[in-house]
Amino acid sequence: MTDLADLLCTSYNVIALRRRNSANWRPEELKQLAKEFGMPTDAIISLKKLASRIDDLPDFIRTQLLKEARLSKHKFAARYVDYNSWHYTELEQLACTLRIWQDTKKLDTLLNRSTEKIGAEVMAPAIEIILIQQVNLIH
Repeated sequence: MTDLADLLCTSYNVIALRRRNSANWRPEELKQLAKEFGMPTDAIISLKKLASRIDDLPDFIRTQLLKEARLSKHKFAARYVDYNSWHYTELEQLACTLRIWQDTKKLDTLLNRSTEKIGAEVMAPAIEIILIQQVNLIH
């Protein structure tokens, strides 16, 4: 484990904690490991864009998404500033919420509630593509 600690520039204790609970690994640590072992890092790199893409969603959709993913505005703001602060459980809940939205067509329902019908019709395909991409990148 000391080789791993050296590779990640961290302590033996941190590595021991990560091994006990794999949900504690940080995205940047996983990216370093993936690079070291020649594995793709696309999904990890995409985490940098995740908060930005969510932030670009219309307010009523973003609010509903964060609520259903059990992600407070405060936590979301922290993830927006530092992608390395995403926790595995948050990403899992977000992916689960997005899959449910995709499977149940909830996005369509939310867009139909919009008072800006013309804007919603134009936005729908773009938002759906963003959400589907995020589900695929998280998993």
